[in-house]
Amino acid sequence: MTVDDEVASADRRARVRFGQAIKLSLFGPALRIEGKGRDAFSARPVHALAIALNDDPQHVQVLPELDHTNVDKISLIRTGRANLIPGEADNRDRFMERIRAEIPAFLYRLEQLTIPEELENPRTGCAAWQHPDILEMLTEIAPETRLWELIQQCPLLRPTEEDGVWRLRATAVEIEQKLKECSATSSSAKTLLYWNGAMGAYLAKLADSGRYGVSRGGQRHGIQTWIIPLPNPDA
Repeated sequence: MTVDDEVASADRRARVRFGQAIKLSLFGPALRIEGKGRDAFSARPVHALAIALNDDPQHVQVLPELDHTNVDKISLIRTGRANLIPGEADNRDRFMERIRAEIPAFLYRLEQLTIPEELENPRTGCAAWQHPDILEMLTEIAPETRLWELIQQCPLLRPTEEDGVWRLRATAVEIEQKLKECSATSSSAKTLLYWNGAMGAYLAKLADSGRYGVSRGGQRHGIQTWIIPLPNPDA
């Protein structure tokens, strides 16, 4: 199965559904198969999914969001342009014939390959791996990273000093209200937080990732509070 970037979506909710669909398709229960005039049976076929796209932020952001539920199931591999002899690919049919002719040798090499014990995975065969450059790009364009930048730009969010460290303690709703009230962040905040629950979801991702020191605080009247390090507002 192959997915091209032209049919994908950069919408955050679509990316989440995309990631869930990948897990269901590749790691779901056995499939029920029933041919016409035949008895039905269950099977567990070997599935593989390849997503091909350009390595720039506009296209990379259609990839499913990585979290603790799928980071061990999705590999991100960066490839380079093949060095072809000038004119080698002019005749595409002949070129494809040459590629197909190499497949038996390629498969033989794969069959002889021994996966190191530390890289074995019982569900996927080989442990997932993500290219650091792609991970960095995904982090830079992630909506939670944009949220962190907006929080830094909002003077209405006033931290308090605790043991020499300035921290903001607030609920997701309180932070969202301030961001939307602030003239410096209002427009961007309304665009970023256009769906219900977005603020809480992004703060949770920041806390789970360990980035920027964001963490979960205690409950206030049954509502989750968040602790966010911020600079001294009067410095």
